[in-house]
Amino acid sequence: MNIDIIRSFVEQKLRNEATGHDILHAERVCSNAMSLVFESVDTDVVQAAALVHDLIDDKLDDQHRADWTAIRAVLTEAGLHSHQVTSVRDIIHNMSFRTGKTPTSWEGKIVQDADRLDALGAIGIARVFSFGGRNERMIYDPDSLNGSDSISHFHQKLLRLADTMNTKLATDEAKRRTRFMMDYLAEFNRELATGEV
Repeated sequence: MNIDIIRSFVEQKLRNEATGHDILHAERVCSNAMSLVFESVDTDVVQAAALVHDLIDDKLDDQHRADWTAIRAVLTEAGLHSHQVTSVRDIIHNMSFRTGKTPTSWEGKIVQDADRLDALGAIGIARVFSFGGRNERMIYDPDSLNGSDSISHFHQKLLRLADTMNTKLATDEAKRRTRFMMDYLAEFNRELATGEV
């Protein structure tokens, strides 16, 4: 597989993406995923799926999103066999937290874990506020009934991710990153409560 063909396509599509789903996110997911692989896992499928996983996501605007036909053409050009392309498709269509789905293959479970790890820890905190700002969400709204502010996202999703991991390595790292986020939220709440300098 010529991964540079895939990376170039993803970089072009995600250039100037400002919600935290940029090329650097894709690269981190790819790196995370490769740290989770084990013998018998198809690393070409893992790397390809990690790089393209967000391109079909409706969180992206039309400028940064790609349809499956374009993605399939790039994967084929990069040298993936038809069964590998099918595997990538199945992974990226079955890994979203919103749908509650989990990919059936170990390649998919690894990419899902890798993506969720990037939503946690220091980078995860930065991505929450990047996404919130780009989508005109308040940082914190004590009167919000539907939890549409950025702080609510920690409780609605992020603090629950460690329990959804598929691999032990990812579970352990997710717990560590979650503790960091909980420390951040404790400090956020302390500053709200005291108003002290």
